[in-house]
Amino acid sequence: MKIETLNKKAKKQFEEKIKERFEIILPRCLLIKGGKNKIRLFTGDFSEHELNIIKGIIRLETVGMYYSQFDKNNEIRLAFSASNLFKASKDVLDLEEKQMKEWFRGEDLNIKFKNRGYVLLKYDDMIIGCGKATSDKIINFVPKEKRIF
Repeated sequence: MKIETLNKKAKKQFEEKIKERFEIILPRCLLIKGGKNKIRLFTGDFSEHELNIIKGIIRLETVGMYYSQFDKNNEIRLAFSASNLFKASKDVLDLEEKQMKEWFRGEDLNIKFKNRGYVLLKYDDMIIGCGKATSDKIINFVPKEKRIF
């Protein structure tokens, strides 16, 4: 799998999109694009130049933490484990306990949200995931291995 560091222009566009959608400001980091349009955050001590040297020596498939993915419409969908990493203050939907339990069972939620597109779901002051708001529901993306039955 080929990985590449986003150039300054692409990184700036990504940071602007994430700020516009969720009002999230990323820390100083490298953004690395891998397979399936996945974006990883790397805050380690290696520079972009050093990572490129390492890639030339060993087979480097992943580095950093899986943070998000671009969907087919070029929208950013935050990864399940990354959605609670940074404080978001926009497009966040507060859930009741019953809705939170449905969410963790992998069910879509029959909720109308003011904006269409990706939305962060919050329960008891904690972001619990990212879903996609359509006209009449929130589509669930909780990975099967993280669901509760």
